[in-house]
Amino acid sequence: MRRLRQDKKTPGIYYEPGKESIALSVSTKEIEAIVSRGSRDVELQGDLTSNATIKALQWDAFGSTVLHVDLTPVKSE
Repeated sequence: MRRLRQDKKTPGIYYEPGKESIALSVSTKEIEAIVSRGSRDVELQGDLTSNATIKALQWDAFGSTVLHVDLTPVKSE
C-alpha cells in the first residue's frame, strides 16, 4: 500500500454482487478531483473497464488525502 501511495496511486476494491471483488488502484489526483467536484461516478479503464460509483472513501487523519476507495457498478435504472 505504501508503494502505491508513493507512486501517487490510491488502492481500492471493486465490488459487484454475485462476483469476486477486484483489487485495483486509481490515480490519487484523479479520484480527489472527482470527489472535490462532488461527483461519485468514475469511468474505469485498464484491466477493468466499467462505469462505477464511489461507495466509500477512507481519508487520512486530517481528512485531506484519500487512502482507500470502494467502488460498485453503476446501477442502471
